[in-house]
Amino acid sequence: MPNESTPYSTTGSPNDEGLRCPKCEYNLTGLTDEVCPECGVAFSWQRLPAPIPVWFQRKTIGTFRAFVWTLREIWFHPVRFAENFPQYPETRGPTYFARLCLLPAGLIAGFPYLMINPAPEVQYRLGVLLLWLTIGLALSAVLSAAVVTTSINIDDPNEGRFGRNLALVRMMAAFILLGALSWGLGLVVDYIIWQTGRYTNIAGYLFVVSLAYAWISMSCIVAVYRKSVRRFFYVLVTLPCVVAIGFGSTGVLIELFLGELFTISPR
Repeated sequence: MPNESTPYSTTGSPNDEGLRCPKCEYNLTGLTDEVCPECGVAFSWQRLPAPIPVWFQRKTIGTFRAFVWTLREIWFHPVRFAENFPQYPETRGPTYFARLCLLPAGLIAGFPYLMINPAPEVQYRLGVLLLWLTIGLALSAVLSAAVVTTSINIDDPNEGRFGRNLALVRMMAAFILLGALSWGLGLVVDYIIWQTGRYTNIAGYLFVVSLAYAWISMSCIVAVYRKSVRRFFYVLVTLPCVVAIGFGSTGVLIELFLGELFTISPR
């Protein structure tokens, strides 16, 4: 259940706690029996899928506003988000949230390349970088999700937490969108500077900074959620390794086939 200290914990209905029947999504607020009066399914209050902080308000305040507020909560208050994240979260909401993050992330990353229409040699260079970013980010995201899921579930092999852990991991897709925004903004700035005849790589710098911020934030989220300092260092050490594997292996393959990724001069 969302913590009342969260600034966006109001739902528009002060009596709505966001608890829903796991089968028919009937509002269970105010009930005492562990049986849904709508469909008759039995449930346990302790293991009832709990709503995701901030994001569960989308049916009341609208999906777009809830999406923006959830992004702001994860980006700027990751520790508070982890503190409020339930031990038995719902799974549909995080899946929907991850899709909303990944779709615009792909569009934002490629939008500057498609719209600025640079000279052919610069366009080729941007195309190679975009290919490296897309494949490398996808591979790194898959590996990072596996690491974070394992770190949350470590020492708890019999708790059946995998599905619930994956809910928290999917909410971290917000950091993929943050990286795409940094990359897209950097490309626009780079293109403006390129018009003066100078080569810059601001997009790369901003992207690396966003990755570093995501790295620290995800480590904090895991440590706070599982209340374990050891897990902070586990994620802190392993995430850079899997990201390096993802981007490194992709970069090597592109260099072998195209021979242009690690050169500054255009083709």
